[in-house]
Amino acid sequence: MKTQLKYPFFAKRWRPSATKKERGGLGPPRPCVALFEKKCILITGAAGSIGKEICYKVSKLKIRKLIIIDNDEYRLSKLNRELNIFKEKIEIKDYLLDVNSFEDIDKIFINHKPDIVFHTAASKHVDLVEKNWFFGSMNNIISTFNICKCSEKNKVKKTIFISTDKAVEPINFLGLSKSAGEKIIKIFAVKKLYSEFSIVRFGNVIGSSGSLLDSIKDQIKISNVINVTDKNMTRYFMTISDAVSLVLVSTSISSNGDCHVLNMGEPVKIIDIVNSIIKQKNLEQSNNDLSVKIRFIGKRPGEKLHEKLYYDNCIEKTSNELIFNEKRYTNINFDINSFILKLTENKNSINSFRNILNNFIN
Repeated sequence: MKTQLKYPFFAKRWRPSATKKERGGLGPPRPCVALFEKKCILITGAAGSIGKEICYKVSKLKIRKLIIIDNDEYRLSKLNRELNIFKEKIEIKDYLLDVNSFEDIDKIFINHKPDIVFHTAASKHVDLVEKNWFFGSMNNIISTFNICKCSEKNKVKKTIFISTDKAVEPINFLGLSKSAGEKIIKIFAVKKLYSEFSIVRFGNVIGSSGSLLDSIKDQIKISNVINVTDKNMTRYFMTISDAVSLVLVSTSISSNGDCHVLNMGEPVKIIDIVNSIIKQKNLEQSNNDLSVKIRFIGKRPGEKLHEKLYYDNCIEKTSNELIFNEKRYTNINFDINSFILKLTENKNSINSFRNILNNFIN
């Protein structure tokens, strides 16, 4: 029996077909078409879940040119084929490269002069970044610095950094490095030159590669045991489509230095998701070999029981009820080159490396 994982019980609000009542009285998020019309849009991490959805949505907004960048050959090739439907109306250029190379990225900016940049490329999995703390952290930090430098140098109108709820009060290297990315964006924003820099932060998206639902589905395929971290663990969820629609809306209303936070509703217990999926399969937990069992394994290194979308007492409303703005003071008197040099010099000391990150973001 096929398990339906696309829109489980907690995602009712975020289905594309959801009624206004199901959305809590709010209509579907709609980006400003005029902002994107006849513009050149550049997307890093374009073949990832969020980047790909941005590609699809902006391609429908009468843009002039789409620049897609990713370091995954297979996924970039697949995305290129999927975008064929737009190629009669839009010029599309794809680049297989690493955004950690400033020279390579800068050439693309010089050649195409993008108007809007979405920086989605990142190391995103808590467990992998925690194990590979130096590479994962530096990948997130250097790539963000490179994109900011290129945007400033080439007078990009808007640069949007895609962040995560793990950047709020971070305890793992993924959160620390994404928080550092937010700080880099704010440092560039304070210069108040031609370019505008802003942040969009949100939690988990349903159906993204390597997401919780994917993990549960894979576990069901290979065994009758689903590993759950803790019965009290919660996470925020939203569909990819609505998350990206709100990213585009945020781009329309953002000002220089804004940190927009998506309204993702109430957090959901992971155990409730698991029980819902088991129910969908019409299986009961029993002692027979065909039943799906739940095994509690405890928190992994770097995991939290509960995530936060924003810092307390720092949030305010925007013109869109699904988007908040976090107004939080942060010291921006840092030299980013010196910060990165210090990190590199301490690549063999996890404690020193973590301390440097903490000093930078606080």
